Amino acid sequence: NKDIDVQSIIDDFGELIYRELDYVAEAANAQRFSELYAGQVKDVFVPKVYSELTTSKVLTMEWVEGFRLTDSKKLNEYGLDRKKLVDTLVQCSLRQILGNGFFHADPHAGNLLVVPDGRLCYLDFGMMSYAGKEQRNGFLLAVVHIVNRDWDELVLMYQRLGFIPEGTDLNPISVAL
Repeated sequence: NKDIDVQSIIDDFGELIYRELDYVAEAANAQRFSELYAGQVKDVFVPKVYSELTTSKVLTMEWVEGFRLTDSKKLNEYGLDRKKLVDTLVQCSLRQILGNGFFHADPHAGNLLVVPDGRLCYLDFGMMSYAGKEQRNGFLLAVVHIVNRDWDELVLMYQRLGFIPEGTDLNPISVAL
């Protein structure tokens, strides 16, 4: 597609990779995430960062004993409520995306642990992002359109947010949804 700015994509990717490898920036992200969410969302935990021992090449954090959300054996062993863990994850995710806009951009199973006391521990703060107010409102509207199965409005909203270039035939996208 001739409307895609490949150089901009490469530049953004390079900046993201560079930030991912800068542990001072990652430490700052972890501390900010902890302030915004660990204190606000019950049962969310972020390991302590030892800033005095952190450099651009070494990140020093508190050791965390935990296990993956998918480890049924450990969840059963500690008598943890899966529904409560999922609720915690959803609450924290919604607060990130719709509340402050500062969000963990890489929340896969390897970056989330359950600690034995039932808290959800976030790890790896190298890929963080920020959604502005307009984008956060767009995310909320997207949920509304999805719940209402209003695919035409969902596609139009994505176009207004800039995810779909102007002039694109939206009908095939709506039909596919």
